[in-house]
Amino acid sequence: MLLLSNVFLSGSGLRSSSLDDPLVIAGQGTAGSEILKQAPHSNQIDVIFVGGGGLVAGVDEYIGSPHTKVIGVETLDGDAMARSIASGVRVTLPEVGPFSDGTAVKIVGTETFRICKQLLDEIVLVDNDEICASIKDIFEGSSFSQKQRTRWIFLR
Repeated sequence: MLLLSNVFLSGSGLRSSSLDDPLVIAGQGTAGSEILKQAPHSNQIDVIFVGGGGLVAGVDEYIGSPHTKVIGVETLDGDAMARSIASGVRVTLPEVGPFSDGTAVKIVGTETFRICKQLLDEIVLVDNDEICASIKDIFEGSSFSQKQRTRWIFLR
């Protein structure tokens, strides 16, 4: 959907970045509403992959409070936000690892960096083995039938 909106906007002379548009960030923040509905008394949200920062910035703006910690997660070979926050300026990575390609960005957005620098409580760095173990834990703890699991594995 974001790709289509960017194509439409570019054709109209307008420009929007899915990483840096305040309205897109606000829209991604609605995921925070869903998190609060499912875990209304949680004092820590710690499963948000960072990538370019749009989702975690939006959720942090929606949820962020002194009573709720929002913790981002980045891969060891795709830690642009962690490095940027540590240095106080946006850092461009020379390359990013291909395993977690949906969160692989060389540089985070200007607006997302500003928000995360101000609101994000912490960033945890994980390696590929930890990602695989988490996927396995979720998959094995799910209510998929054996037939669905076999089909899912086959389709992967």
